[in-house]
Amino acid sequence: MSFVITLLPDDWGTPLADTLADLNKYLVAMLGMIFFENLLLSHGVPLIFRFLIPIAFILFIAYLITQKEIIKTIATKLMALSLVVLLVVPCGTAISDWLCSSSMNYVNETVTMAEDGSNKVEEITESSSADKSFYDKVSGIFNTAIGGVKDLFNYYKGIVGKFINAIAIMLVAYCVIPVLTFIFLFWILNQLFQFNSFRDNGASIRSEAHKILVQMQKNESNEEAESRKSLFF
Repeated sequence: MSFVITLLPDDWGTPLADTLADLNKYLVAMLGMIFFENLLLSHGVPLIFRFLIPIAFILFIAYLITQKEIIKTIATKLMALSLVVLLVVPCGTAISDWLCSSSMNYVNETVTMAEDGSNKVEEITESSSADKSFYDKVSGIFNTAIGGVKDLFNYYKGIVGKFINAIAIMLVAYCVIPVLTFIFLFWILNQLFQFNSFRDNGASIRSEAHKILVQMQKNESNEEAESRKSLFF
């Protein structure tokens, strides 16, 4: 589509073509997200069942034997992470379909219109027929009153605007919703399990260390007070 716009005479369509070409980076980001989800399903899920879940059960058994809370915390975190990885893609896909199903029709229509328009304009530019002008042929194909380069530029400008809207919809459906789904699932599982985080464990350790330090300072103060008393008595 960007190439077809550059066929406009006098470089009218060059800025518009550059804008449309710059949208490719967002498409690449969405393809990367879809590829990552595919990797989670094809490789992540087997790894979860082969390694993480068995390790979590082994740690739970070790906790029952040793009664050490740190082992229980690690096992619970592994189980929560496993459940999130297993559920994030199906849940994210279901939510995207539910929220964006009607908007995806707009995306499909935009892509179809752009593809058809590109093919038709390329056929016009390659045609050697001289019975009609270039703009008469374009006007007949698109059923739009196109009488010159300005009208054709405005038509392509409208297509670029639709592309921007379509990419915004696709970003929400394929990037924003999956990420929010992952965060929301992890939060739900965290609330469900109610396990202490490593930060809490670290805070409790620091608190105990602080109590020990304060007690040592008190003991030193008492010793200094006793030594001063011994000087007077």
